[in-house]
Amino acid sequence: MNNPYRKVAIKSMEFDIRILPKDVISHIWSVDLSDMKVKAGQAIDISVILESVMAGKKKYRYNLEIPHDLTPGKYELIVSGVFGYQDFLRKAARYKFVYYNLPTLVESLNNLLRISRDKLYCILVLPPGGVALAKAQLPDLPPTKALILQDAKRTLKPKPYSHWLEKSFQTNTIVVDKQTMNIIVEK
Repeated sequence: MNNPYRKVAIKSMEFDIRILPKDVISHIWSVDLSDMKVKAGQAIDISVILESVMAGKKKYRYNLEIPHDLTPGKYELIVSGVFGYQDFLRKAARYKFVYYNLPTLVESLNNLLRISRDKLYCILVLPPGGVALAKAQLPDLPPTKALILQDAKRTLKPKPYSHWLEKSFQTNTIVVDKQTMNIIVEK
């Protein structure tokens, strides 16, 4: 309502509120990986135990397939609730939250509000490639072409375009913490 672009005439607001007598907050008790070293094309089995005060512990299992063309090296694996996921997106996909007028402000807010709070997110951070200019993404832009966009005379400064793999699970709780591990992709 106090945005710097123009006054917004809000005519009405509608809410659907349910108050439940239960604790919906949970914490990550443990994260176990089937292997810290994998080869491209293989899958990692991930086992996460969440703990809630009233509900106890609950286990979630899933696997994450490593891309066939991923170069060998060390990669970051993040298991997180909504707050860690939002922090990751603000850093990795900054262009989703950039605004410069009222329509882009509303779009940025909608991008933030579309993130489900009751999910557990697993993110494998891949090497950046391509660039992002404001709201435009050029994920597969060759590095030689990206150099042209980095000219000091340009008003829009390109940012590296981040790539990642992501899986999420409905937990019906709000996970408030995150755990970060490193995996090694071998030849």
